[in-house]
Amino acid sequence: MKLDAFLPSVLPSVPGCPDLLAIDYVRRAAREFAGGTLCWNYTLPVIPAEAGAADYTLQLPDGQELVRVLLVEVDGEPYEVPYGPIARQRLRRGVGGQCVMQGAQDFSLSPAPSIDGTEILTDVAVRPTLASNYWPDDLSEYQNDIAAGAIGMLAMLPKQPWTDDKTAAAQGALFADRKSIVALKIQRAFSNSAQRKRVVWF
Repeated sequence: MKLDAFLPSVLPSVPGCPDLLAIDYVRRAAREFAGGTLCWNYTLPVIPAEAGAADYTLQLPDGQELVRVLLVEVDGEPYEVPYGPIARQRLRRGVGGQCVMQGAQDFSLSPAPSIDGTEILTDVAVRPTLASNYWPDDLSEYQNDIAAGAIGMLAMLPKQPWTDDKTAAAQGALFADRKSIVALKIQRAFSNSAQRKRVVWF
């Protein structure tokens, strides 16, 4: 869905707000929601490995930005995806089993695959880019949550006809609560199920 589909849920709460400004804050809220909950996640198409190559670039569709590499499997074998200094240390030392270090738009495998053409499957969580103008139709269940975030931020803008501290506080709290609830739900789903997300071809 295009981001302007959120306007009927946003504009009544911020009367006088221009459409383009409202869409910009919908985008901000969508980025924060997806980044904080990992709700926008799927399996990328297979990446063919190169023998001895550890580094691989993720090819994401236009309008999407990587939040986190969730899972990597090389020829069906899972690689652990630790984060922060632990990942860097383990990757440098090549110890602690099979692991992945995530970059901004790529990842490194330790150890590197040893056979050309080995299949690398990657589950990722993404969010809209700063220039994106859409939100996935199959995540429309979060439309009201994102609208609340946009309303909360817009209502905080100073010296506007729609500035309203009470609305900002109420909608901001609703947005924060929903982020926490959805993040916990998704974390539990990742922990309790080994089922892979749908493969998206593009």
